[in-house]
Amino acid sequence: MGRGTGASIARAVGRAAASAAVVVVVAATAGCAVLDRQPPTASTPAPVGTCFDLRYLAEVTAVSLGAPAVDCDDEHTLQVSSTTELTGSPADQRERPTQQVLQRIASRSCGYEQARSFVGAAERDGVVPLATWAYWPTAAEWADGDRRVTCAVGLTGGGGGPRTVTRSLEGVLPTRSSAAVRQCYRQEARPDGTWQPTGTAVPCSAPHSSQDVNAWLDVSTGAPTQQDVERMCGPYVGDYPTTFVTGVAVQQTNGTYSLHCAVGGDSRAGLTTGAFLPTSDG
Repeated sequence: MGRGTGASIARAVGRAAASAAVVVVVAATAGCAVLDRQPPTASTPAPVGTCFDLRYLAEVTAVSLGAPAVDCDDEHTLQVSSTTELTGSPADQRERPTQQVLQRIASRSCGYEQARSFVGAAERDGVVPLATWAYWPTAAEWADGDRRVTCAVGLTGGGGGPRTVTRSLEGVLPTRSSAAVRQCYRQEARPDGTWQPTGTAVPCSAPHSSQDVNAWLDVSTGAPTQQDVERMCGPYVGDYPTTFVTGVAVQQTNGTYSLHCAVGGDSRAGLTTGAFLPTSDG
């Protein structure tokens, strides 16, 4: 996540990666609130950028991706972000490994940085939780020597499964269409035009007060002052055109706090929708 110097920032980076990094899900064990039916027979891995509309439990959690492709401008849930060749163990096994083994090795090919790269995220781009689903050759294809792993990216919805989108996610972050993918926060306004350091995470397509800049830093309190927010977050917001430096203090599972740095407009103007783009992206 956000980079900086010093041990406290390094710890914050590690926590951020653990808390908000892309969720890597082996298809055989992913969970989502969808209906059940038998998926179609799996086929040859699809090219990068291909979209699929997987809305049923048996499709999303299948070991192999076999649903027909759809146009990315139509409703869909997953998009192929990469295909790679599995090497080493267990690729040298004649029989396809068990679901448990596939789950353990999924993050090798379908990980956080790979998904961020696919959506075009720069260092200071905060994104909503993405998930990468890993799909494998069928048992017959594996026996014939196929070792390709297909990674499919989606935006997580209710129950941990993917939610429907109607555009390609490939390279979306540097564009004005990125609001649904970017991470924003909804905070309470202060009379002086700033925002309270507490709030709820929302996509930037929803009404919000500020936009995450991918820098999560250690703080000792859940209510940092505006001066502390500006001092700590100021170095990370230079690429964004903004009126106020802001942030949201979030309590971690171990009881400590991290400050999620963000940029926002004058709170007296109310909430907004849409996304700030870094000046380097136009």
